[in-house]
Amino acid sequence: PTGWTAKFINPNTVQNMLHYSTGLTATLELAETNGSRYVFLSSKNYYLWNTASQEGWRILNVKSRDELYTQL
Repeated sequence: PTGWTAKFINPNTVQNMLHYSTGLTATLELAETNGSRYVFLSSKNYYLWNTASQEGWRILNVKSRDELYTQL
């Protein structure tokens, strides 16, 4: 999606940060190109995490990566 990327410089570092910030096991899906937000998968749920505000949200009604990409 525009404004997001699936190419990560340090994916393990980001996944560890997401785990420690949220308590969830995170599989990194997308990173905001010019921002501080990440989308990750944990179990079967997608989440949006903002590192600047330290707030996160579960993304509802998305069951696949294709649906996620069209929602963003």
